[in-house]
Amino acid sequence: ENPEYYFSRALVYFDLEDFQTAINDFSQALDKRLSAPFKAFFHRGMCYRRVKRLDESLKDLKHALSLDNSHAEAHNQLGLSLCEAKDYQTASSEFTSALELLHETQPSDVALTAKYHSNRGLALDKMGQHHLALDDFTAAIERDDTEPHYFFNRGNCQYALKAFDAAIEDYSAAVKLDPKKAVYWHHIGLGYQALEQIERAIQYFQKALEKDTAHHPSRFHMGLMYHRGKEYDKALEAFAEVPATEALYEARGKVYCDMNTQDAYQKAYDDFHLAISVKPLNALHYYNRGTVLHLMKRHQDALQDFNKALILGEGGQLPTEEPAERDERAEAVEEERERERERAAEHQHEHEALLSSLLGGVRSRGIPADTLAILKRLASSPGVGPSDIETILAHIVRQKGDSSQQGEGEAGDAFS
Repeated sequence: ENPEYYFSRALVYFDLEDFQTAINDFSQALDKRLSAPFKAFFHRGMCYRRVKRLDESLKDLKHALSLDNSHAEAHNQLGLSLCEAKDYQTASSEFTSALELLHETQPSDVALTAKYHSNRGLALDKMGQHHLALDDFTAAIERDDTEPHYFFNRGNCQYALKAFDAAIEDYSAAVKLDPKKAVYWHHIGLGYQALEQIERAIQYFQKALEKDTAHHPSRFHMGLMYHRGKEYDKALEAFAEVPATEALYEARGKVYCDMNTQDAYQKAYDDFHLAISVKPLNALHYYNRGTVLHLMKRHQDALQDFNKALILGEGGQLPTEEPAERDERAEAVEEERERERERAAEHQHEHEALLSSLLGGVRSRGIPADTLAILKRLASSPGVGPSDIETILAHIVRQKGDSSQQGEGEAGDAFS
């Protein structure tokens, strides 16, 4: 049997995106000693990536490059597979190799050069190197200003760098090139949200939903904006069509909290309880539930939740523990509390002076009187010292914002 026949048929299956069948035929061609195996390894490596077999994809693409290291597109494809494997640093190096080889062999191919710059920009962006990524996306746009996702990706870099006006400008350019894509409209809304322009943000989230009624990030953020504008019923109406997630429970619970009725407080409690059930080691969820329990005048329950938030700590997460490890940790926590009580008894006058200083600055930071009452109750709890009050105070200051970055939807466009 002629291996060339298998190889040719595999290319047809590849074009039809029947990647598993293509893999079978490329393998047959290689098993039968295809005379020029580079293209078979190259294409099979791409097929493996499409079916999420990354180890095999990386192996094939590296083998292809061992046969011909001067092939720019093979370096690009290896970079794409490395990105799928989240090895962005090595991927960036492969995209650089692709650019260098392309400059040597096909300097006039501006579209391909733009694509490689964009791919490297995405890898750099994933590593948090936003300024370098911005340069790559700009280079891509300079060579090909007809691709909307180049503008979109640069807009995401601008957003990450808090250059929100520039981000909106890039997102708007993407919309002009592809007005049907909801995510571009959505990100313009995010830009206006970051600029505190609530009405304009809502307008663009609505535009996104006109393009795609199932674009839930836009509906979620529209709910956040209605909440910020104190239109609580509209916020709840928007949240009603959002899939149930931890972020939804937290955001909706905050709306109920601000409605200031006992019935709403109970609904807020239910939502924060659900958030805890999804992520039971998140300190902020206990803080939120403690806040509403205080509003419901369930003070002892509120103190338990605030103390739980303190135990979980600033990061809000604890590693998964075996029962024996939990018991040991509980004993250690109790021992530390006992030592704290002893220290508090020995230094009560110092405690009171520090506490007075901390609480004296609360009103100047715009924190309401009912929250001050929470802090005073916490201050009298066993094992809670001034440093703990500072931790809670930091949570409260952050709490004055909203979950503006949750549920934003697509953070970046696809590699190509």
